[in-house]
Amino acid sequence: MRAIRRLLTMIALASLAAPGWAAPLDPRVAARVKALTRATKWTQVVAIPIAFKTFHPQGMVRIGDEFYVSSVEIQTLPKKLPAPVDGHPYDAGIGVAHLFKIGPDGKLMADLILGEGSIYHPGGIDYDGVSIWVPVAEYRPDSRRSSTQSIQPR
Repeated sequence: MRAIRRLLTMIALASLAAPGWAAPLDPRVAARVKALTRATKWTQVVAIPIAFKTFHPQGMVRIGDEFYVSSVEIQTLPKKLPAPVDGHPYDAGIGVAHLFKIGPDGKLMADLILGEGSIYHPGGIDYDGVSIWVPVAEYRPDSRRSSTQSIQPR
């Protein structure tokens, strides 16, 4: 899993330099982010009540007025095994990976199921101007099985 994480990190970093993948960088935004500390005071400007069960959200991206949220629904937590199997001290558990499309009113517009089998733990989320990218892996330490899915929003 560490090698996969490194590879995904390298791809993500390379994509930052890829022409056409992102809006021009505004140095004022970077300066403001660098100035954030634990003592930074935040001011809520709006609250959108979510009108459905979101389980355990992992990442969010806003595209226009709509929000896309990756989330994991744990149905059975991974259990410690008496002895490791294939190097894993835990079984895979059971769950479902979701990509929710949420309207500006907080209502569910779509629910796309990601992953399959033991691969049901989505990670963060990103949008490159064309596709939404979501990594999905097993829900246990040092998992070796993962995938990255891209979805074009509609």
